Amino acid sequence: MSLQWFYTTGGIKRLARKKNGFALLEMIAAVGIFSLMLIAAGTIFQLVSESQRNALVSREIQENLSYIFEMMSKEIRNAQVDENVPGQCPRVRNGEIYNIDSQGGLNFKNKYGECVRYYLSGGRLMIARDKPTRSAFITPVSVKINNLMFLVDDLNNRQPSVAVMLDAEATIRGARTEKMKIQTTIASRHYEPY
Repeated sequence: MSLQWFYTTGGIKRLARKKNGFALLEMIAAVGIFSLMLIAAGTIFQLVSESQRNALVSREIQENLSYIFEMMSKEIRNAQVDENVPGQCPRVRNGEIYNIDSQGGLNFKNKYGECVRYYLSGGRLMIARDKPTRSAFITPVSVKINNLMFLVDDLNNRQPSVAVMLDAEATIRGARTEKMKIQTTIASRHYEPY
């Protein structure tokens, strides 16, 4: 191709037209694609931060409930048979290890001879002991226990066990509330042979 052909066929005009810039349609498409990319990035960031908050709340409630179950398990596992010494453990009947009272609390005598009661009060798990009489919350304020149930299985009085079931929820640092249902069974170390 020669330069003369380029000039005579209008090549300069074609080149000039291409240098004018973007067409309106091209500009709208570019802005639209950029907007979609921004919205997608913002949505992904929001989902990741929400997932992280939920994971923190879930981990917090799991740690609290794990501590509670560990503490309760040690004490419940080492419970002793009540020999009905007058005035010692009024909520536990003679010859029993565990007793559930009318309010749904679990009562037993621990390895130190103290009468112990686990029960629900105002959405928090409490423990009460005698010698000296004292009670305290086990669960933190951020964890609310919605339902607590103890079931005692003392089949043939050989080796009784206690099933503990609870529904809990937690809201940590204004994050979304996380709910959990947990159940465990704790067998007594006290064993009665045939």
